[in-house]
Amino acid sequence: MSFSVFGQSDTMITCCRSRDTIRYVEKLQPFLNKWEKGSGVKVILLGDSHVQMGHFPRGVQAAFQSLGDSVEASSFWFPYALAGGFNAEGILVDTVGAWKSTKMVESVSDNHFALTGHSLTLAETGDETPHLEFKLDQSTIDFQFLIETTKKWNFSCAEATVERKPYSEHLSIVTIHFPKPKKRFEIFAFPNVEQPDTLRVFGFRLMPKSGGLQFQSYGSSGGKYADYADKCDYCLDQLQVEKPDLIILSLGTNDAHKPYTETEFYNYAKAMVTGIREVSPKTSILLTTKPDTFFKNLKPISEEVVKNVLERVAQEYDCALWSLSDVMGGNDSILDWYMDGLASADLMHFTPKGYQFQGQLLVEALVAAKKQFAE
Repeated sequence: MSFSVFGQSDTMITCCRSRDTIRYVEKLQPFLNKWEKGSGVKVILLGDSHVQMGHFPRGVQAAFQSLGDSVEASSFWFPYALAGGFNAEGILVDTVGAWKSTKMVESVSDNHFALTGHSLTLAETGDETPHLEFKLDQSTIDFQFLIETTKKWNFSCAEATVERKPYSEHLSIVTIHFPKPKKRFEIFAFPNVEQPDTLRVFGFRLMPKSGGLQFQSYGSSGGKYADYADKCDYCLDQLQVEKPDLIILSLGTNDAHKPYTETEFYNYAKAMVTGIREVSPKTSILLTTKPDTFFKNLKPISEEVVKNVLERVAQEYDCALWSLSDVMGGNDSILDWYMDGLASADLMHFTPKGYQFQGQLLVEALVAAKKQFAE
């Protein structure tokens, strides 16, 4: 695969591709074999702001689609604008009533989060009947949202049937079914007891189709291994149900700005990887290292700690490793990416084209790995 739709210089493309390899690739063999056979596979990408913003996942999805694969996006998405971020394209969500938006990385006491790393919570009805208003670009007949299981809240939606089913030990899926496609609708929440528990909503999605390559992406701005290990009680709950063939852990950028010792960061990364192994033992795990970056003209304080620990975790717990910083060109390569229009002026973040190019490179590395085992 050697395509590019972003207009980078030929030198940049060629140099990045020459370094674009996955280490310990044999650890991905179960996923690669299934993918090579054309069997439907499920891939989950988990990361921080670069995933939440959507450019990197779109690059990954576009690269998969360029192979001729039928790709179905089946993620639960969160209305990040309610938490100071940006919504997914083509989606507007407004809240009416006493809803609160909670973010995993900023939470002090609440650990009840799923893979989106965010929740909409409702502890009381307030003066107005609480509801959510949706405006979608794409019409839908079936619309779903993921909640913490509760028997003390009910839901309604005009001209629709509402069905609630268990999703996992602690989570439930609520499905709204319309008799004909709709783009605008309101979902009402109302308690059936005087003192209800807190209602938690973790994300929304259109009813996913079956078949093809199932691709899900989840990102939480500022997210670290420590957050997912300590604050995301329902992440493993969700992964146990989804059972992806491949999970890509695209974390480490925010961890590198914390003054970790190797032991401290190792414990967080180990906890996350071993947790995944326990709930979904057949899932292949691909760790990615952070990109080369600066922060206020300085290198992140724990950059080497994070890189060394992820290498160790990959070796000890049978994970593959994709070193994005090495693929970029190593130390100070962010400057080259900036000159080529792929990195932002802060030398920490990337442009939309830069993130999409990273997604393209990641899939190209997976394709090369698949060919290696097919030969």
